Amino acid sequence: MSYKILICGAGSVGERHIKNLLKIGYTDLIIYRREKKKLRTIKKKIKQFTSLNEALKQRPDIAIIANPTNQHVDTAIKCAESNCHIFIEKPISNNLEKINLLNKICVKKKLVCTIGFMMRYHPLIKKIKFFLDNGKIGKIIHYASQWGEDLRLWHPWEDYKSSYAAKDQMGGGPTLTLSHDIDLALWFCNKEVKKKYINFNYGSTLDIKTHHGSDIILKFKDNTTGNIHLDFYQNPPKRTIEIVGTLGRLEFDYYSSVLKHFLSNVKKVKIYKLSKFNRNDMFVYEIKHFIYCIKNKLGSPISIDESIKSLKLCI
Repeated sequence: MSYKILICGAGSVGERHIKNLLKIGYTDLIIYRREKKKLRTIKKKIKQFTSLNEALKQRPDIAIIANPTNQHVDTAIKCAESNCHIFIEKPISNNLEKINLLNKICVKKKLVCTIGFMMRYHPLIKKIKFFLDNGKIGKIIHYASQWGEDLRLWHPWEDYKSSYAAKDQMGGGPTLTLSHDIDLALWFCNKEVKKKYINFNYGSTLDIKTHHGSDIILKFKDNTTGNIHLDFYQNPPKRTIEIVGTLGRLEFDYYSSVLKHFLSNVKKVKIYKLSKFNRNDMFVYEIKHFIYCIKNKLGSPISIDESIKSLKLCI
């Protein structure tokens, strides 16, 4: 089945989605953005609209929301009202306003609405989830993750200070922008959060209008504790997850593509390493899964309710 797909926002991630859709055979694409510009990495001519209403008159079946975070929900509501299935880049928003309205529209119209936490599609992340769900390290006692990158190195073609990620008012900052790790903590631990505390860091040399880093301390209702560190200033970057259970421990290093499984009282460590890993594959897998759910009238892969839980920990 062919779909007409509207991409709202054609920055870095918007162009990535366009390239991936073309790659997997979806060519009936249109773009909504504030001003018409030549696409940076795509040669194919794709019709652009500077009015969302005009774009929606083309009657797209699917809308991918990839504009700045503070515009996500308003854009998604208009698209859902026009009967589009909705894919929203994470995070769903920078506040809780109107999210319930979006959810009501999607439920009423039986629309699939998913959030782009593509890290759930990483092969080793999926293996961690399998291990946890099957009790391979027992009950989780403690969860810790760290993700730090230098914002100045993200998009060499633009001034980092002008990016949405550098501005609170646009929904930027590492806590929201790097919220994949918050989603993973909730997904892995699979428990309600009882308490949280966030300490914001402004101590780096970054010239941005938001915090530079954050340390999130969590206590879940089953007394599992968690620490999540996120920042925009680490160079070289670092991205790790450590989960301690009653029967062992899991250690994941994203940049080495390695997962280690330690078992209590066992000297040998089980090591799982990806010989080949392409980051873009996660974006392809998530969009394929989203469209599969639409075709087969299934529920949303990552629901609005799940995204609300992670957003509440960010704000």
